[in-house]
Amino acid sequence: MAEPLKPRRRARQEKDFRERLEHLRQRDPLDPKPLADLKNLLTEYDHALFTCLRFEGIPCDNNRAERDIRIVVKKRRKCFGSKTEAGAHAFEILLSVAWSTWYEHRGDFFPALARLTTST
Repeated sequence: MAEPLKPRRRARQEKDFRERLEHLRQRDPLDPKPLADLKNLLTEYDHALFTCLRFEGIPCDNNRAERDIRIVVKKRRKCFGSKTEAGAHAFEILLSVAWSTWYEHRGDFFPALARLTTST
């Protein structure tokens, strides 16, 4: 992302990465199951692997997504998850509403959240 988007250069880089990846994902009957599964995923998601090279502003990692869910993972570990499927579903919905409100109203999160609970 530090370099400007130059389509020809990025296309060459993508071609280079794909050639190297092709060698890595060659299946072998002696591959242990986790390795075989990884190779299958690399093949299945081939279309999305190098999106970061084709579009400007797309990072080549998913650290942002991992950081965004970290707090939920920590909460789940601390309280040993939900006791029921319904409890897990309710938590997902509440968290989704809270995060959506946070991203839309960062400056006045709590008043915006309060408005959600009082609106009809």
